[in-house]
Amino acid sequence: MKFPDWILQWSDLRSSRLWSTNTLGGLLSVSAGAYVLIEALDFSRIGSFMPNLVGWLLIVLGTALVLLQIIKPESGEVSREAVSGSYLRKISFIVLMSTWVAIIPKVGFLMTAILGLSATILIVPQLVFKRSVVAIEIAIATVIFSVIYGGMRFLLDVEFPSGWMI
Repeated sequence: MKFPDWILQWSDLRSSRLWSTNTLGGLLSVSAGAYVLIEALDFSRIGSFMPNLVGWLLIVLGTALVLLQIIKPESGEVSREAVSGSYLRKISFIVLMSTWVAIIPKVGFLMTAILGLSATILIVPQLVFKRSVVAIEIAIATVIFSVIYGGMRFLLDVEFPSGWMI
């Protein structure tokens, strides 16, 4: 039995590197960014600042992800086991996220964000695990969350859960 050409072309597309998680994620990101920009049209000029920023970031980063997937050079395959991690890590990640959300009102946004992201960095599987890299990632996460918290709290006067800490 001979298959029609369009079925063979579709199967070639699915096996090509264009049909990947990065491409689909990038297209989803661009779509979400466009949706956010359209919804932000109803906001006031000041109220639309953050949605516009997020929408444009989603579009730019999604486009970059798709372009990088298309133009990246062919490289060696990484085993699925090295990337996916164990079931214990996946369950630990789910428990961590649930705990993180549950304790935000009690502990506060800034501390839970820093501690939660630090724990995530330790739980999520990495191809190479070096203490110095993890320490740098945690330091960068701390600075980023502190800047976001400071900007939102003191410049825009947005209240965050403070709990018994900051």
